[in-house]
Amino acid sequence: DLGDVLRVPRLSAAPAIDGQLDARAWQRAAEITRFFQNVSRLRPIETSPATRVRLGWTDDRIFILVEGDEPSTDNLRIEATQRDENAWQDDCVEIFFDANRDGRSYHQIVVNSLGTIFDQYSDGSSPQGDLGWNADMEHAVVVSESGWSLEIGLPLAQLTESAGPISGQVWGFNLARIRQEASEYG
Repeated sequence: DLGDVLRVPRLSAAPAIDGQLDARAWQRAAEITRFFQNVSRLRPIETSPATRVRLGWTDDRIFILVEGDEPSTDNLRIEATQRDENAWQDDCVEIFFDANRDGRSYHQIVVNSLGTIFDQYSDGSSPQGDLGWNADMEHAVVVSESGWSLEIGLPLAQLTESAGPISGQVWGFNLARIRQEASEYG
């Protein structure tokens, strides 16, 4: 019923939201290093090049760092430049939070390699979410010759009515890195 379960630890200090790996701030974070292509085949196929994700939280925020390698960043697809444009059609990171695990309601945040945000909330009552919901988050993107990274600091109050994480609480969560040139959703 749960799929993969990842225990997200409390960080000893909040990382600076600058798109860089600060080893000290992220040292206690949970790490995800294996991503698989979203294809309808019987065997999983790992994505390539590598994607690395770190997650952690403090009293009032959840932090996510995504680092994605690229053979070259010259061909990153970037078309969305305004908030709530179709950033998911670009090279991007797409994140879903289902804090109450009802399988219907969710918060969706998409950030492309330019830093453009698409975000919405769906209560599950219609196929289209509420584009009026805007995540009040800090984020930073860094693009280098060999990849790009995204760092996010998101207030927990944006995702749940509780004051913060409760020990043993299970959330639904999905994170995908989308590479348009390679037609890869991993």
